[in-house]
This record gives sequence, C-alpha cells and structure tokens, in this order.
Amino acid sequence: MEWWTYWTDLRKAGVTPPADVTVAAAGGDVAKSPVAKNTVAMSIYGTSVTLPNDEWSYSPLPNEAANPGAYQMRANSWAVNANSKHPDEAVKLINFLINDPEAGKELGMSRGVPPNSDVAAAIEPDLTPKEKMIADYVTHLNEDGHSKAAPSPEPAGTRNIKSEMFDRHSQSVLFDKATPEQAAEAFMAEAQRTMKA
Repeated sequence: MEWWTYWTDLRKAGVTPPADVTVAAAGGDVAKSPVAKNTVAMSIYGTSVTLPNDEWSYSPLPNEAANPGAYQMRANSWAVNANSKHPDEAVKLINFLINDPEAGKELGMSRGVPPNSDVAAAIEPDLTPKEKMIADYVTHLNEDGHSKAAPSPEPAGTRNIKSEMFDRHSQSVLFDKATPEQAAEAFMAEAQRTMKA
C-alpha cells in the first residue's frame, strides 16, 4: 500500500509519466522507451538490457551510496534432473560451463557477467564497449556498500505473484480503478490464496 501510494502521489504531482506511458514503457524495445524518446529523464533497466546507443550508460540509482537498493540476481540457473541417467556427466558439464575460462570465452556475455571472477577476467579483453560498461557496473555492485544482499529464494509456486498478479493490481492503481488500499487488500488476499493452493 505504501509503495502504490508513493507512486500515486508522484504521478499526481506530475513527477512521473501518466499511466498509459508507464505501462507502454514496461518491457519491449528499450529504443522505443520514454527515455529514448526524451520524454522522461531516467528509468531503471537491468544489465540484461541492450542499451540502444552509446550515449546511454549504467549508473547507481539515486541515493544508492547512503541506502543501496540494488542487489545482484543470477543471470540464469543450472540444474540436473533428479531422474537423470547421467547425473555425474551433467554436473561435469555445468561445472565446465560455469568455471572454465575457455567455455566462458565461447559464451561471452550471453548469460550475463560470469559469476566466476577468473572467467570474467578471461573474457574482458573481448568485450564490446557496451558489454564492458555492464561488467564495470557489476564490479561496482560487488564493492562494499554498493548493493545489498539478495532476498531469500521465492517459495515454490509464487512466481506468478511477483509478475502477473503484482502487475495487474499495480495497473488497477495506475488507471485509478482501485485505491492503493483496495489494491493492496485484493493483492494480499489473492497472493495468500495462491500460496495455500
């Protein structure tokens, strides 16, 4: 409720774009976003996003130095099926893909900045300027005080709560179909039903 109230107040004050612009900017082609069209001053993009031109750069969020809000997420997960007929070979393959510098050179930044620092160092000479910018930002986040600990893993079956369900209730507030209080109450009730299912 506090989150939606905060953004409602900003929107009413004319500090953020109107609802239709905000929703249109979510996902899709960054080159067509309000920032690229010079209709807003800034936005938040993950480092998985390809920035549209060399004038763009990654930088910390405002007030990050005093109160870091960013945290590092895994780019992807590797897993071995419990019923695999070749679990040892699968583990060796995953180990190779994550920890071998030669594999890292082949994969490059296709799965984000390699979590293994030796692999990250091995691919650095071949990075494009934009990829180097992402790698430098991730290095910045790794320094003390520049990010916070990642949240605990999500309970099984709750991915929909964070994505579709949260977005749907957020849009009900954005388009004035519900107050922040009404949306929060409806969201929590639906989320609790989902987690009990």
